[in-house]
Amino acid sequence: MISALMTAACGSRPTDSTPPLCLAEPADATCTNALYGFHNGVLSPTFDDVFTNTLSPTCGTEKCHVAGVAPNGLELDMEDLAYTDLMAENAAGTEKRVIPGDTKCGEMIVRIETHDRPWSMPLGQPPGLPLDDGTLCAIRHWIANGAQRQ
Repeated sequence: MISALMTAACGSRPTDSTPPLCLAEPADATCTNALYGFHNGVLSPTFDDVFTNTLSPTCGTEKCHVAGVAPNGLELDMEDLAYTDLMAENAAGTEKRVIPGDTKCGEMIVRIETHDRPWSMPLGQPPGLPLDDGTLCAIRHWIANGAQRQ
């Protein structure tokens, strides 16, 4: 699938323990997702859709991105805070987590589109077990269409 995009572009980092800044190619935002009622960008999911159907149940759980245990300060259990955190630079202040309109660069897209590295998201058994195609499609569309709050 997209794991071949692991090859870094846009200024890669030298080790396997940290993600590259960008994918080799943009993630495919021409996908279709009936759950969100869109096809090829005709209707794009809102952040509310992405939060409610993806981030909250998958990432904002007690063992992952919640207050007190959130890696790199990324809390994904409350919608307003989740949006603010995703649009900010990462905890190291070195890169944006989400770059509106860019499905190639940004910490979130790199981590969810790469499935075989220790830093791949979401963590699972095995590490980096990918999100399902519909979920990836919704996130890609949301980012590609400007990562708007509403």
